Amino acid sequence: MRALLAAFQFLTVLPVKIQLSGRDFEEAPKWFPLVGLTVGALAALGDGVLAFLEFPVGLRSLLTIAFLATLSGGLHLDGLADSADGFLSARPRERVLEIMRDSRIGTMGVLALAFVLAVKVTALAELSDSLRWKGLLFAPLAGRSVQLIIMALIPYARPEGGLASLFLRGKTTWPAIWAGVWVLLAGVVLFGFWRGTIYAAFLFAAAGLLSFWSYKRIGGFTGDTLGAASEIEEALVFIALIFT
Repeated sequence: MRALLAAFQFLTVLPVKIQLSGRDFEEAPKWFPLVGLTVGALAALGDGVLAFLEFPVGLRSLLTIAFLATLSGGLHLDGLADSADGFLSARPRERVLEIMRDSRIGTMGVLALAFVLAVKVTALAELSDSLRWKGLLFAPLAGRSVQLIIMALIPYARPEGGLASLFLRGKTTWPAIWAGVWVLLAGVVLFGFWRGTIYAAFLFAAAGLLSFWSYKRIGGFTGDTLGAASEIEEALVFIALIFT
């Protein structure tokens, strides 16, 4: 239970008023999918309230995506911006890692944020009501789950440690397998066997490509690249729902 609370404390702004230890955070990753599902459920609930109040679909989509970002405290969006500034800078590995650690946001970071958020809002606005709530449940779950898959595929990139290194002492492949099962089962339950399986395979392939790019660029993952992957996977879920 303490590991679950540690996962909520790290990944969300939900009030977790308890003193947690390093051991709790080491065991927290296995609960990332459940945190994602909870965040998605809250976003779907908020979207339903806006629909009941008869908000226009465009404004409703914008507010729902904003609420989704707020629930995580902008943690993953910050990672997306930092990763874009570093990865798209055409600098060597060491300089890329320095840029990603800089708290200031650059042009590429702003563009990445604007693009990914615009994709989410416009894609969500295109979905029927029967698909909206399913997408809002599935996307955050997939986004948090893919972090575990990437952590299993490639090493940590910063020898001096960083925020994501909280979870490395207890690192095994089991949380990644567990996360993959969550994504597959959620896809099948929400969208049916074939569509759910296809969605899961698509997201796993995207995670593999993101892992490969991160490994080639900086030699592994960081907390920023995990956050960026989470945001990209969420956007891909909404895109996939439009075209299938």
